[in-house]
Amino acid sequence: MLPKWDGVFREICERTGRSIVFFSYHNTASTLVEARLKAAGVNAVFLPFVSVMHFYDLLSLADVTLDTFGWSGGITTILALQHKRPVVTLPGEFRRGRHALAFLRAANVPGLVASDTADYIDLATNSDRRAEAMQSLDVDALFDDKASVTDLEDFLFSVARA
Repeated sequence: MLPKWDGVFREICERTGRSIVFFSYHNTASTLVEARLKAAGVNAVFLPFVSVMHFYDLLSLADVTLDTFGWSGGITTILALQHKRPVVTLPGEFRRGRHALAFLRAANVPGLVASDTADYIDLATNSDRRAEAMQSLDVDALFDDKASVTDLEDFLFSVARA
């Protein structure tokens, strides 16, 4: 939640006329982010931290989940896709910012992966574009791909034999 992204969130709010919901941990950092976003003109609603089951329920109500910049969602992305809710992402430079990219590709919805900031804003605000991308969603594919498991297994056996 770096300040350099505040303008992106403000633009999304302006284009949609809607709020963005954030979850707050009620600590000093959350309080500072909350104040900063409001000062930047982001129409933000802050909800307290909730249990996983309540979070899951809230995801089912979302029009879209906005993947955070630089530190990508893992379980959040999977949960949203299980609820057939689109997740918009802009992949980061490092692995920590590319989890949603991997999950979206695996679930056959690469149309939710933005190419740049302007594309991220467009995806976040264009419901027709998101709906078109979601037509090819295959949630089961997230759990059917065993390639990474077998690759790890092969590596561990090769190390054990050495």
